[in-house]
Amino acid sequence: MKTLLVGIGALAMVVTTHFSAFSQEDKRSAQARKEFAEAKKNLTKAKIDSAADFEQFKLEAENKIEENKKKITELRLADADLSLDLKKKYDKKITALQEKNNKLQKQIDESADTKTSKWTEFKKEFNQDMNELTDAIKNIGRRNHTE
Repeated sequence: MKTLLVGIGALAMVVTTHFSAFSQEDKRSAQARKEFAEAKKNLTKAKIDSAADFEQFKLEAENKIEENKKKITELRLADADLSLDLKKKYDKKITALQEKNNKLQKQIDESADTKTSKWTEFKKEFNQDMNELTDAIKNIGRRNHTE
């Protein structure tokens, strides 16, 4: 009888341990499912934010490029009073600015193919190039044209 009681006690301990382990596993699984759902929700939100950021950036860049085109056209019209030699130098500089502006337009047109991981780097480089071009357009308008 003692052996039977010890056997039943041992069996009870094994069953209790078994159910306890399943209970802990269920809690872990539930927590993991909850965390997965939250991560999936955050990823979806990040994708939406990223797409909105891209569209906003592209719109602003296209507006700046269009402004640059207008300013370059104005600069071309403003060189009428220059001597022929200075006009050639000035036109050459304006053509270089126009080419840079066209290059930026091409980059922004192709930016949809930019990987998400490289998006921040692309924006930084694009903004730097855009700022340099904008400054160059402003500076050429201020110069004496005697260079």
